[in-house]
This record gives sequence, structure tokens and C-alpha cells, in this order.
Amino acid sequence: MVLEKIPTFSEVQTWANNNFVDAPLGRISRVNANLSLEVSDFSALDNWSATLETNAFASLTGRPRRLALSVESTSYGASRIMSDVLTTRDSLGEFKITFKDVSYTNTDMNDKVGIGLREDNTGDFIQGGSDAAIAYYHNGNDNDSFTTTNSTDVPTASISDIDWGSNHDITIEWDGIIARLLIDGVLESSLSHSVSADYRPVIEIHRDGSGRRDTIEVGEVIVEAL
Repeated sequence: MVLEKIPTFSEVQTWANNNFVDAPLGRISRVNANLSLEVSDFSALDNWSATLETNAFASLTGRPRRLALSVESTSYGASRIMSDVLTTRDSLGEFKITFKDVSYTNTDMNDKVGIGLREDNTGDFIQGGSDAAIAYYHNGNDNDSFTTTNSTDVPTASISDIDWGSNHDITIEWDGIIARLLIDGVLESSLSHSVSADYRPVIEIHRDGSGRRDTIEVGEVIVEAL
């Protein structure tokens, strides 16, 4: 019997870099290698960065893989974990990105929570800021929505509130014209969106200093061609 060796993160990344071609699938292979959480600790995720307000924490476990953003009650402002891997339609073609096995403690209705894509790691919360974004968000009043946000185009669409009593897959599809939000594979909303920007995966929480600690956790982030 021959046992196949499971490749390490660095081996997968090396393979992806060596096989980086103009075809969208080649680019997607590289993006997924860079988004892999198959590392021993958060510091090894050189393509992820965290913007953390006071008493906000980022962590990573290896098996099972869980990337976590945890924000304490005394924190003010937006904290986020964001990848510097570009997921542009120009470079990838039509694509979808899935945040797998997402959990959210949802203990404080004053929290604002965002999961999706945004242009850069500055500014305020994913919805209501001036940066380009395509994302699911919980607005802090126990209401859920889908948004495509930038300084000149700020549509939102209300969706059924997610039941965070269990984990969910959150998927965003974008073909350069229409952005779609799917929860567990079911289409929840679609919006016109043609803003060309260098989008990056992100999870974030905005706190107003009240309530208890809340945490978002994600198992994997996977990019696929449509």
C-alpha cells in the first residue's frame, strides 16, 4: 500500500506560483493557495492582516481550521481581518467566493457584522463607508442586508435574518454586472454592480462599546470560477 503525502501550505503555494498562467483557473489556483489556512498560527498568514481596535483579537487554529475575530464589549469602532490577495473580476474572470462554515455568536444586537469583499483595509465599517465593497452585513439593529458600497453607488437589499444558532456558508458571486449573495447555496439577493476595484476577502465587527464579547469564525475561504 502506498500512502500519499499530504502537501504542506508552502508546497501548495509553490505549485500554484509555478503554475500561474493567464487562464482564470490558474489564477484561481494561486488565490486559493494564498487563502489557505493550513498553517500553524496566525503570524504565518503573511497574506492576511488585522486592523484591531482596543480589546479586539484575531486568532487561528489549525485543525479544525478556524480563523476568528473576537471583539470585547469595551471596544469602539471597526475591527477586521482582511486578505491582501486580489480577487478582481479582471484577473479572475467571473467568480464566486465562499466563506465556509461561518459561525457568529450574535450576542449583542448593537454589533455591526460584515462578511464579504472590500477594496482596502482602511475606513469605517463595510457598509456605510466610502470604499468599494460587496458583502453580507448585520446592521446592529438585528436586521440583515446585502450591500454593494462605494462613494457614488450605495445600494442595499434587505434579506431574511440569518439564524446564527448554527454555522453557515456565505457565498458572493460576481460577473462584473450583477453581484449575488447566497446563504448555504440559496440565493438571497442580487444587485447591479459594475465597480472595478481590487476586492479582498474580509470579516469585520463594529462595536459601540456596549454589550458582551462577540466572535466571527470562518473555516475556509474558497474562490471558484462561475
